[in-house]
Amino acid sequence: MKAAVIGTGFMGAVHGQAIQSNGIELLGFAGSSLQKADSLASTFRGAKGFTSIDALLDAQPDVLHVCTPNSTHLQFAKAAIDRGISVIVEKPLATNVEDAQALLEMSASAKVTAVPFVYRYHAMVLELRKRIAENTENNLWLLHGSYLQDWLAASMTTNWRSNSAAGGPTRAFGDIGVHWFDLMEFVTGHRVTKLNALMAKVHKTDTEDGALVTFETDKGAVGSAVISQASAGRSNRLWFSFDGTQESYSFDQENPETGWVGTLGDNKIVRRDPNAQTGLAVRSNSLPAGHPQGYQTCFNDFVSDVYSTHAGAPKSEVMPTFADGLRGAQLADAVLQSVKSKGWVEVGNMPAMVNGK
Repeated sequence: MKAAVIGTGFMGAVHGQAIQSNGIELLGFAGSSLQKADSLASTFRGAKGFTSIDALLDAQPDVLHVCTPNSTHLQFAKAAIDRGISVIVEKPLATNVEDAQALLEMSASAKVTAVPFVYRYHAMVLELRKRIAENTENNLWLLHGSYLQDWLAASMTTNWRSNSAAGGPTRAFGDIGVHWFDLMEFVTGHRVTKLNALMAKVHKTDTEDGALVTFETDKGAVGSAVISQASAGRSNRLWFSFDGTQESYSFDQENPETGWVGTLGDNKIVRRDPNAQTGLAVRSNSLPAGHPQGYQTCFNDFVSDVYSTHAGAPKSEVMPTFADGLRGAQLADAVLQSVKSKGWVEVGNMPAMVNGK
């Protein structure tokens, strides 16, 4: 199979590594200039730069990876889907619910469409998800956590994300808040039904640097999440605690080799160990215990799922699709509505899947 990537920034490189790690032929990259495309392509064996999206698609990839500014996702994904090419679109899937819904409907004519909510693929995340599902007597009632970064703590004048025309009307929540909520809903099985949000800025931009979201779920839980892209010293700390009446569960993405499980009688650290974990976590335990694996491994597993599905294998229950991307757009829309109205807002329903996608 063959892959192509549009977008020459950090995420384009991450996708390129995942493609070649899976033994897939990487045709090359297109970007805002041929110079940028050639520069990134030169770091990957056999890849080359392309002048445009049309030239990239003319090379007939099986899957197009869209890693461009958010406002362009609909345009580039549609161009690929119209040719029957499978598509991975970086999150957020789109800058509004209408475009995300349109992309979900288009996905019916592609073999596979996916959004890289890759934190799902941490072995410890899958282990905690399994424990939550198996303990049916445990009432999860408090779901809380944060996703904190610092890479936009300094001046943002040269970053496209500071411009709502390119990044969309929400930055911090739309970029990383959707990751936290996807992980929470995936791990717990709860769905947010209503929320109340505040946004804050430290920069003079038209989008937020951080957000605080409180919420209720369809299973009677309450929760909160703090989102920031301007917290000095927090490189990429996605953390959650899902608290129940019998057991509570905690995970820190910056320390992904362990999880925490607390009970009324004892607390314990659960170590990632392929000899101890069972179920979905087995596949994600690609290295022996004590040999750290992390974000890129998650991305590699995600890309493996996409290409396996494209080749006709059954869809992995872990792999996030355009339906999950639409869910993120619904949550982002509710956050924006809440900030505007200064009150609680109902969240749109989880969309029906289109042809299993």
